[in-house]
Amino acid sequence: MNWLQPKFIIPISIIVGVLATFTAYRFIENKIETVNEEKNAREKVVVAAKDLSIGTMLLPNLMVEKEWPRDIVPQNAVSDITLLSNRVIKADIMAGEAILTTKSNSA
Repeated sequence: MNWLQPKFIIPISIIVGVLATFTAYRFIENKIETVNEEKNAREKVVVAAKDLSIGTMLLPNLMVEKEWPRDIVPQNAVSDITLLSNRVIKADIMAGEAILTTKSNSA
C-alpha cells in the first residue's frame, strides 16, 4: 500500500487542515475572552461627593466609593473611605475626582 497516492493524501490533508483551523479558532477565541475580561475589570475608588477646597477635613459624607475601570485608576487612589477619614485636603478636588493620598495630609 502506497500512502503517497492521491486517494490517501487528499483526505489526510483535509483532516489536518480542519484540525488546524479548529485549533486556531479556539486559540483566538480564548485570547479575545481574556482581553474582554481585562477591559471589563473594575476597581473601587473613593471620589469627592462635591467640590472640596484646600483645608477641608475629609468626612465620610464628603466622599463616595465608585467603580472605575481598572486601567484608568490613578496610582495613589484609595479604595476605602475609612482610610481617608479625618484627613485634610492639600489641593482643590472637584466632584467625582478621585481623592489621592498625595492630595491629603493626616489631621
